[in-house]
Amino acid sequence: MQDLPNKREPSLMPWLMVWFCYMAFYEITKLFNVTNFISGWLMFFGGFATSMLIGGYSAWFILRTSSKIRLTFILLLISSLFLLTNGSIYHYLYNVLHFTRAQVSITLFSTYNLLYLGYLITQVAVWISILATLPPQERRSTFFCVPATVIVLAAFLIYIFAVQWNITSFSLIGFYDGLDEILQLFSFVAAALCLITSQNRGLTYLALGYLIVRIAGFVMGFRFFAQAYGSGSIAEAGWLLGDVITIYGLYLIKKTSVFLQNTPWVAIPSTTRSQIAFWSFISSIGAFALLSIVAFVFKL
Repeated sequence: MQDLPNKREPSLMPWLMVWFCYMAFYEITKLFNVTNFISGWLMFFGGFATSMLIGGYSAWFILRTSSKIRLTFILLLISSLFLLTNGSIYHYLYNVLHFTRAQVSITLFSTYNLLYLGYLITQVAVWISILATLPPQERRSTFFCVPATVIVLAAFLIYIFAVQWNITSFSLIGFYDGLDEILQLFSFVAAALCLITSQNRGLTYLALGYLIVRIAGFVMGFRFFAQAYGSGSIAEAGWLLGDVITIYGLYLIKKTSVFLQNTPWVAIPSTTRSQIAFWSFISSIGAFALLSIVAFVFKL
């Protein structure tokens, strides 16, 4: 990692404690009819606040850096604005008003889905812009090609065999959900490669936070496909946790002034330990895909 040595890294623990206390209060408000309405607004303002913080940090970096990484923060700012608008509509409908999908009009459904697609497209661009700082010869390395192919193929098999499809694939809902999951998959792969090749701690937590968000998004997508999704699920808590870790990563980038450096933020790991960790990650995803197929075939 190439962080500045004279800067002491702040602890992640206080950030996790804030998230834990917030979610504990949220769960308590859900237990009683008198306070249940508060829980919906808590999730609404939680999503609103995290999107605002991510956007605020991004704008701050844009104004203070002229390095190659500036494009990344511009894309991250645009992405946070898409998520801020989409998340506000989503949380108001599903967490405050407690609507089901059947109660949401096609026009409104299309509006917040188009905003979500904008968020995912810009997130794909964010992680690609970071990987683009690699030298051209390293971008074409099999280190990237092989694992990316494995992840995409594994995730495709999981979707085919592990998800109970209860929506019409060629309907408008099926089109939006399918496109959402494809874009989530591409951004997940790019962020995973950034995490593994990261050269500073801020980017490591930035990528880790986004991967947690995407895993929560996958879980929500699975349940939407099965028409079994309800607001206030554990996936939404996971999404908020990912946002908190993302903000911590941005805070580290600011604290260590790494955004002022013109050195690449990513590089192919050269140590045996890094290579083993990387392929262990890829193997675990492949193993999960294989188990999903076995469970499907043998009706487990």
